[in-house]
Amino acid sequence: MATGDPLIAINYHTRYYRFAENQPIAKPMSAAEYIRHKLADRPVATLDTGFNGLLVQPFVTKWNGFPWAPWLGRTVRACAVIGIGAMPFFAA
Repeated sequence: MATGDPLIAINYHTRYYRFAENQPIAKPMSAAEYIRHKLADRPVATLDTGFNGLLVQPFVTKWNGFPWAPWLGRTVRACAVIGIGAMPFFAA
């Protein structure tokens, strides 16, 4: 908030993404503008990447089991799936 941009951490990193994609990085670009350009260029690939990052990777990397309670990973995954399914029905 001190910089006037509450999303400065997200907006700043678009430079790294554009550099990795061999795009020009001289001019700053907001995250919203970056996503808008990605959706315009490759809509299906962009949506696939977004869904993968939001719905697949958390299950693969975060909740793949705990050494002291192997069953807990499956339980947390099931609770997360139920929560994702219930999200549209609860405002809070």
